[in-house]
Order: sequence, then C-alpha cells, then structure tokens
Amino acid sequence: MSLEEIISKYKSSLCKFLISVFSFTLLAGTNAFGQSSTQNSIESRYEEIVRQIISIQEKTLGIKFRGKEPAVKFEVLEGARHHFANYIIKENTIYLNPFFLDCNIYEIERNPLLENPQKNSYIELPRNVCDQEFIKKLLYHETLHHYFNTFLKTESSGNWLEVVSKKEKDVSLVDKLTAFMIWEGIVQYFLKPQYFQFDNNNWNAVWNSEKLEEKFRLFVYDGGYALVKPILDKGIEAGIRYLIEHPVMATRVDSMSVSFDKLPSYQENALKALSLGNSNKK
Repeated sequence: MSLEEIISKYKSSLCKFLISVFSFTLLAGTNAFGQSSTQNSIESRYEEIVRQIISIQEKTLGIKFRGKEPAVKFEVLEGARHHFANYIIKENTIYLNPFFLDCNIYEIERNPLLENPQKNSYIELPRNVCDQEFIKKLLYHETLHHYFNTFLKTESSGNWLEVVSKKEKDVSLVDKLTAFMIWEGIVQYFLKPQYFQFDNNNWNAVWNSEKLEEKFRLFVYDGGYALVKPILDKGIEAGIRYLIEHPVMATRVDSMSVSFDKLPSYQENALKALSLGNSNKK
C-alpha cells in the first residue's frame, strides 16, 4: 500500500484523534484557569469576612488596627506548627488549609459573626471542619495576631519580629517559646479564655528540651496568658510596649535544662513600672 493510500485510509481517524487531543487540552486549561479563578474569588470573600471581624474587634475590644488588612490565602505551609490556620508576619497574610476551599462560603458569610470574645476563645475541633463557627474562631484568633503585628511595626520591636518569624529549625526552642508566650498570650488576653489551666509552680520547675516540647502549648497559651494578663490590665497599649521592650528570658540551669523562675519577678517589675507611669500621668 502506497503512502498516499495509507493517508487516505486513516485520514478520518487521524482527524478525529487530533480534534480529541485539542479539545481535551483546551478543556483542561479552562478547568485549571477556572479553579484558580474560583480560589481567588473565595480568598477575596474570606478577606471581606476578616474586615468584618476587625470592625467587631475594634468595637468590642477597644483596640485600633493600624495599616493594611491581612490577605487570606489557601496553602499548606511547610513546617508550620498549626495545621488549620497561620498568620505570617512578613507577608501580613492569614494562611488557611486548602481543605477549607470545599466549605460552603455562603453559609459562613450568612451566619452572624461572634461578637463576644470569650465565645471565640475555645477552638475545639468539630466533627465537621466546615463548621462556620469553627472557621470564624480561627479567623478571629489570627486577626488578633495581625493587630499585634501592626502594633509591633509602629513601635521599637527590637528582634521581636525576627524571632517570631523564624522557622523552627532556625531558632532555639527556648527562644521560640519565650517569644511565643507573649505572641499568643496577648491574643489569649483579648479572648479571655473560659478554660484556663496553668499552675504557677511551673515557673520554678526545671525543664529539659523534651519536656518543653511536650508542654509547648501549655506554656505558650496558658502560661502566656497568666504572664501578660495582670500587665495588660494596667493598660493595653502601655502593657504591650513594656512586653516588647523587655523580652522574657529563661534561666539556664545547665546545658540541657532551663527554668522560668524569674518570670514572677518580671511580672512584678512590669506592674510597678506601669503603676508608676500611670501615676505620673495624673
């Protein structure tokens, strides 16, 4: 059979094949574009929810946000300690786990936001991660990190942002923990948690790295709240400035262990300084 006869015989099938390949490629490209467009649209709608939360927080907490509102993106961050949501300082962005993209954004938008901060304090994992109250609690929490971040940027924050922003492997566990006591403790202060468990004897105990890692959340959230609450009760902005300007330090017991035995006196000194500052204003 000659070449011309082969081409003639299979021309129809070849044309159908090429049309199918072209159609599939075009359809795939459209779907990819559409999916990206949809994600951008959902991110924009979440950003509007964040703006609403900021407005509520300013009204109910008596704080003033500074600078640009945070962006919202759906992406899993490598090495992130938190699985569902993370606020990234350098990017001023709240990162949410991409599985929230499958949630009904309309349900989240149409249900009222929680105005009582105490109701936002306990973020319990629901049976359904698309639970609108659960998602709003996450956003409420991360938006308060944004408040502290914008406050830090307008103050003399020293190496504060650097320590909080660093990846786990680039900073010691103790430095990370003491910085995050303030970072998370301030957020907890605004949330006024109902479920609070921290024994002040923990400050005087000796902790090795393994135990610190095990108790990281206890120290950061409950310990941080216990440390900052009396200080911020003296005045939120003045208290935050004191915490920024006076880093929390651990006491090195030996090469493997630390103690936080100086934190009670740190708290006492802060209260004296803030009381003196308040009396001088009168």
